Amino acid sequence: VILIFATLQLYAPCSAVDLTYNGNFGVLKSPNFPETYENNADDTFTITVPKGYKIVLYFSAFNIEESFVDSVPCVLDYLEIIDGPIAASANHSIGRLCGDSSQGRPAAPLLWKQRFESTDNTLSLRMVSDFSNELSSGQSAPTGFRAHYFKQDRNECVEQRSMKFSTLEDDTTCKGYCNNYPGGYYCSCDPGYTLHA
Repeated sequence: VILIFATLQLYAPCSAVDLTYNGNFGVLKSPNFPETYENNADDTFTITVPKGYKIVLYFSAFNIEESFVDSVPCVLDYLEIIDGPIAASANHSIGRLCGDSSQGRPAAPLLWKQRFESTDNTLSLRMVSDFSNELSSGQSAPTGFRAHYFKQDRNECVEQRSMKFSTLEDDTTCKGYCNNYPGGYYCSCDPGYTLHA
């Protein structure tokens, strides 16, 4: 009797990266960083901090292949920053970035100095690449990005000053004093007055 054993290996196509970050601060890196990132990527990164805080993001390394279509930058390869969840990208895009920051490219962020902030407690990034990394002369191989984020208190009292309401009944802002504290706020009145429900 002869026994034959065969091993079957399945090869799956590259799948998109979908990463979630929940800490008070952290570091995000594109896949393969600091090596060249993959072609045909569609990777998402979602940062969420506790309610009452916003997210501040900046880059310490950034090199995504620069592309232009009809003079519009960052069409083929790009990193899009979204104020909120990925699903909100149509209405809440902060912008698309591409190019090499170390070469001072116009659509690339200023390293360490340029800050991107959410208005609430979620910020998302979407990195897209096309089928190839064709480099123009003098451009180094695109390595992706390394970003840093931290949570920062929102000042809801300042935010209330710019809120608009269609009727007086819809107005939910503090009518007496607004008191901000890390992670939230509360309303209060002059001594002798009671806060209305």
